[in-house]
Amino acid sequence: MNIRWIIPVFLCLAMNVMAQTQPSAPPPDAPKAAPAVQQPVTGPRQIPAIILEGKILKLDLEKQRLDLAIIGADGKPDTRSFILGDRTQVYRRGQQLILKDIKTGDHVKIHFAPKEGVMPVANRIILVPAPATPASDHAATKPH
Repeated sequence: MNIRWIIPVFLCLAMNVMAQTQPSAPPPDAPKAAPAVQQPVTGPRQIPAIILEGKILKLDLEKQRLDLAIIGADGKPDTRSFILGDRTQVYRRGQQLILKDIKTGDHVKIHFAPKEGVMPVANRIILVPAPATPASDHAATKPH
């Protein structure tokens, strides 16, 4: 089992939770409230999402599965697999699309919440422009 991504994922989750739990100062004229009882974080909307960006290598809408080519934390190419659920949302430039609008080769950002021992479900897929490739020396020079 490939676990290289667990530490960066854990750090992202911890940083998100810490950022969300920082108390803000109440306005000076605000009435004093009773101390709040912290509720455990539950439900899919309260779990911090992780975002991976890459290129769709394989897309099977019948099996509801997507394989994404990414660059791992070590800088090497890697692949992540996702389940496409009934609640998976697809967007391009802020406009909502349907799963049939994505295809193999598309560049996307996938939002998901990791679960131990289970293939992650893609909560949101955002189609993004392909990353720019470095220009060659010949293309960068101007003709004389």
